[in-house]
Amino acid sequence: MKKTIKAFFKIAGCAFNRWWGKDPFMQSAVIAYYAIFSMPGLLVIVISVGSLFIKRDVITGQLYKQISSIMGIETARQVQDMIITIDQTLCS
Repeated sequence: MKKTIKAFFKIAGCAFNRWWGKDPFMQSAVIAYYAIFSMPGLLVIVISVGSLFIKRDVITGQLYKQISSIMGIETARQVQDMIITIDQTLCS
């Protein structure tokens, strides 16, 4: 039992040192940057696939509701405006 616990802490320590050596805070900033700019494309895909099964208004309404509860009403409005702009661009 002691050997198992000792091995666990050795592996955990090694993993932490490798993680820390790769500058995790810089990596998280990069991931956040890419997430922000991939959001419009992801929303187009989610809404397009979802509208095969459910009305588009229901999907966008639920999306607005979820985003406003997590990130706030202003962010949800911005995402809603982004969706409207994308729809207008794709439909024209």
